[in-house]
Amino acid sequence: TLLNKSKQWSISQHILNNIQTEAFPWLYKNMCAKQPVVVHRVEELPDEAEKEKSEFEAENIKSIIMVPLTCAGKLKGFVGLDAVKNEIHWSDDVLMLLNQVAESIASAVDLIQTSEILEKYRETNNVIKRMSRSLILTLTAEGIITESSESCSSMLGCRPDDIIGQPIEMFLFQRDIDPLYTKLGDVLAGREVRNFSCTLQFREGVLVPVLINASQVKTNDKSPVTIILIVDPQLPFRDRMDSQRSDRDSVLGCTTSY
Repeated sequence: TLLNKSKQWSISQHILNNIQTEAFPWLYKNMCAKQPVVVHRVEELPDEAEKEKSEFEAENIKSIIMVPLTCAGKLKGFVGLDAVKNEIHWSDDVLMLLNQVAESIASAVDLIQTSEILEKYRETNNVIKRMSRSLILTLTAEGIITESSESCSSMLGCRPDDIIGQPIEMFLFQRDIDPLYTKLGDVLAGREVRNFSCTLQFREGVLVPVLINASQVKTNDKSPVTIILIVDPQLPFRDRMDSQRSDRDSVLGCTTSY
């Protein structure tokens, strides 16, 4: 665990950052126990606070007071005052006010963290909604489809079993084959592919303009590389898909459900 002074108002330019908690064991022990540290005279610190005393003296600190800053019962930091000109006998009122400051800061930090959690939840929820209407494919490094989401059946009128084991190029519009394999090469090199536009050509001649996002998954050095594709059919083109099916069905005298 590292200690940092995130905010400091002082005539001193001495700032401690990235300090291991082991450097100040007595101070850290008290903070973890949610106990304030009230030092009227640094010279009178106990022997177990030898490291802290040495640091305080190096900073010309004569008196110091610190209180823990906790959020949801967990130590998040501390707030303190120190005197560098004269020794100060810290009163109970000072301790009370410092505790109130720490509680106010902790409440603000807790509110910010809660807001961040809610925002991440919203983002995750949006991703889930997006994936629920997306075609999820996994490929080998050679571009062979190994898994397909169930959603492909309803969106594209194609069973997952018809896709698995086939090379991805079988479902690409001819002009997009080489560009997509170039993008897959980028994925194998460790780069993500975002919003690559191409056209899938599924059976029965249905053309589907899509955006593809791709990334690589490798659980360990010996496991095979897996490429995950999230394929988003462009919703404005859905009417065109319906039109293509309607034209085909009128010739074949059949209907297709999806």
